[in-house]
This record gives sequence, C-alpha cells and structure tokens, in this order.
Amino acid sequence: MAPKPFIVRNNRQPSATFRLFSALILLLLANIEPRRLFRLLDGPPAALLFVGFFISSKRP
Repeated sequence: MAPKPFIVRNNRQPSATFRLFSALILLLLANIEPRRLFRLLDGPPAALLFVGFFISSKRP
C-alpha cells in the first residue's frame, strides 16, 4: 500500500489532457498577435477547445 501523501500528490498532478490544452494555448498566445488570436478564436472549434480545457482542468 502506498502512503497517503503519495496518493494526494498524484491526484493533484494535472492530467495529460490538461497539459496538452495548456501547451496549445500557451503556444497560441506566444506565437500569434492579440488581434489575430481573437479572430482565430472566433469560431465553434475554439469554443470546443476552451470547453474541453475547462472540463479537463476541473477533473480530479
């Protein structure tokens, strides 16, 4: 049996999905000017991306 602090630390680590979304958004913010970024984020795919990001960030 693993000690409890180890289990708690494991649960607090972000999931692979969360890391992927974070990396994508950071790359977008780093490489695209604000105006182009907002034009890019104006469609349904971007809405789905952010919904997926928030869902994965709320998951335990």
